[in-house]
Amino acid sequence: MEHLSNLLNKKDSDLSWVLRLSLRGMAAQLKEAIAKYTTDSGVQECQALLKELDSLLKPTPINEEKIQETKFDNVLIPITPPSENEESSPGKTPLEPIQNQEKQETNSSETNDLLLPISPNHGLEPIPSPPENEQKLIPLQEVLLADNKIKDSDLGWVLRLSLRGMAAQLKEAIAKYATAPGVQECQTLLEEIDLLLEPSLEPIPSPPENELKLIHLWKLLLTDNKIKDSDLGWVMRLSLRGMAAQLKEAIAKYTTAPGVQECQTLLEKLDSLLELSEANNGLIPIPPKEPLSPIPPPPENEMKIRLRVVFLTDNKLSEYVGSVELNSNNVSDLWQELQCLLLRLPGVETNRLQNQALELALKVGGEKEERSLIPLPSTKDEILYPGLTGKLKAQGLCLSTQEKLDPRLTQKNLPEELLFLAKVISLYLKFIELDPQIHHALKAVDRFGVRCLSSDSEQKSKYINALIDRFQWAVTTEESGDILKILEARIDLDEAIHSLVYVPPVPRDSWWGKLQKECRDTLAVISTRAQNAGYQVRIRPLWGSYADIFSYSQNKNNDLERDSGGTPGEVLACLRVYAKIQEEVLPGRVLFRGQR
Repeated sequence: MEHLSNLLNKKDSDLSWVLRLSLRGMAAQLKEAIAKYTTDSGVQECQALLKELDSLLKPTPINEEKIQETKFDNVLIPITPPSENEESSPGKTPLEPIQNQEKQETNSSETNDLLLPISPNHGLEPIPSPPENEQKLIPLQEVLLADNKIKDSDLGWVLRLSLRGMAAQLKEAIAKYATAPGVQECQTLLEEIDLLLEPSLEPIPSPPENELKLIHLWKLLLTDNKIKDSDLGWVMRLSLRGMAAQLKEAIAKYTTAPGVQECQTLLEKLDSLLELSEANNGLIPIPPKEPLSPIPPPPENEMKIRLRVVFLTDNKLSEYVGSVELNSNNVSDLWQELQCLLLRLPGVETNRLQNQALELALKVGGEKEERSLIPLPSTKDEILYPGLTGKLKAQGLCLSTQEKLDPRLTQKNLPEELLFLAKVISLYLKFIELDPQIHHALKAVDRFGVRCLSSDSEQKSKYINALIDRFQWAVTTEESGDILKILEARIDLDEAIHSLVYVPPVPRDSWWGKLQKECRDTLAVISTRAQNAGYQVRIRPLWGSYADIFSYSQNKNNDLERDSGGTPGEVLACLRVYAKIQEEVLPGRVLFRGQR
């Protein structure tokens, strides 16, 4: 009590003014609470506290102390009647005079009105519900807090002060009434306020060793089991939290003002009392070590923010996949979207960024999950990326020897190479549904460009049908035993497989690149069979400088030029191999990077 009195009596102290501001807000809340809960536990103690606050806040003689008016010089500007010229100015509507039913008559009474002496016997009227057409406050606050001229003024500071107190009180109210109507709206408001108030305050220096002995009633209200669990005990914590939030910002603003040490000690004691109170109260979470730090976003929101900050600025990622945009709205979809991006990178980079993504997930409460996985048909078992559990939920992806082939494909009596290709095609058909970034460049479907499957349902349907048809034809020719027909059918199927591409195309040492190379290697088996049967067969995948392989792809109109990815003048993807069977030439087809 003595320390509070000393702080309030500091002359010309900004912090003294802020403390009075905080105490008045606290007193007003307690006053309304007492009027509402007249029979609740702790009423007598609250009344006694109000009297002590009233005594502390009584106006002091003018020669001894005068509340700084400079704080309001830029905030409360007296409204003066318009001049005759202003009244007659075209396009201006004269302001209506402000009606004040209880206008103060003297300077002395105005001072008393500013200081708001407390009368415990006078209850506040209940606040009426807002009209249906509510005002949109947040946009106005954004202007006040973002405009450099305004936000650095006293008015901008006062606005931040009040918003911090409001945010702190809303936080505790949401924690107590977790199932009450309006919780979602309050949470949204809190998030908006946090965004408005960024960046957060600088850390407060450690308080001095000499501990401030707060009013004993505060401790009683915060620790007495009968009182602290009552509505009034809750309101008490609410007001103290608002007071602490205001003091914190004031100390950060006025680091050299008189009374800083007292405020620091008061702030530490407040935090200690609130922690002690909440340790035994299951309804309110214990605050973090830094008193009244900004409310953290939910784990899902924090995860989305962290992933976007880290990966959208990663140079290696953009080097291989171009401009990165993570568009998913929930963690499950975002995890899948990001991991699909990473499978397009060289193996070393994929591992690095997958580990980084998992570390971010663990930091916000997620846990690695290797059981909830989407299986893809394969000839081996392998986890491509894990899922998440704990506070974050997302599925992973794996290759599985137990996963069945797509039912649209022939299932029986498949030789080894065709069984492998059937599993790859089944994987393709699943992946097309998983990843909206996948494209096709199959000439038989569309010869003029690279088409995104997720944004063009007709192209998607045509490509899928062509892929399945070419596989079925490869099975049919295999049954015929005609080795040349088998070879041609397999070259056509290989083209369909390699025409599933990304923009820009994946490097050959990525997971996708390695999978497609395994498919192409099966052509060597068929080529050897044809050569063993006495046929002249030459097959050449087209890579390297486009100028060097141009003659193998028939003509430039057959190939597709891109302006991004890889090295200018180099082949980005070999869509179809060059083949010469006996005397017949089957030209290849490529995606290449132009010289521009």
